[in-house]
Amino acid sequence: MNRKRVSWVIIFLMIVLIAWQIMDLKVTYQRIAFIKSKGVRNSNGYLTSLQKDTAKQKEYLDYIEKSILWQSGTDPLSWLTQQADELGIQVTGVDRLPTAKVLEYEQMPINITIKGNYNLLGMFINRLERSTNAFKIESLGMGRKESSPDQTTMILSLSYFQRVGGS
Repeated sequence: MNRKRVSWVIIFLMIVLIAWQIMDLKVTYQRIAFIKSKGVRNSNGYLTSLQKDTAKQKEYLDYIEKSILWQSGTDPLSWLTQQADELGIQVTGVDRLPTAKVLEYEQMPINITIKGNYNLLGMFINRLERSTNAFKIESLGMGRKESSPDQTTMILSLSYFQRVGGS
């Protein structure tokens, strides 16, 4: 439970940091747009300094995005299904829920239903926690039916972040 909260706080702080970097980039672009011509030498030095600052900010923003966002062209559901297949558990249902837009990012919530051996389901959750892919586990529920005591059903609510438009 605490890991879940810590993970969510980290994701939230990363989004705030991304937003702050975007605002910083906008200020830099405004500074470039409003350079007063006080001579070619001063302007060139100022522009060179601004270009270096902008390049550093873009690198930093790219680093943050790579650590928290799903890359375009990759599918989190395929990744989850692959993990389940490798463990020998079965994905029996997937529901995509309405997305929430945060600045130029989207929070993509999904519910996934998985059936299998209790220990294998635990290994699946362990893979989620140790993955370099940033998932936020919203909730997790598990249960067994009397008719199949060796099969456990897990309903997992997750979310992940992508850029709006997947770029």
